[in-house]
Amino acid sequence: MLLKDGIIVAKRKEIYYDYVLYHLAKIYVELKYHKDHRRMPDIRAFTSSGNALIPYLETVDISFLLSAE
Repeated sequence: MLLKDGIIVAKRKEIYYDYVLYHLAKIYVELKYHKDHRRMPDIRAFTSSGNALIPYLETVDISFLLSAE
């Protein structure tokens, strides 16, 4: 269901893990992969309330909003 109907919103990397954030219906689903990618990813789902989206906010490009035209 996630791969069929989910939309990839963001990706991010840390030292040992890669993350992929999907939006699906009214929730977000985060897949957390160990760098070796030989393990099944950890999966967590959450809504936009709370702090779970904060790590992804730094990856959002809003430069087009800041440029004067």
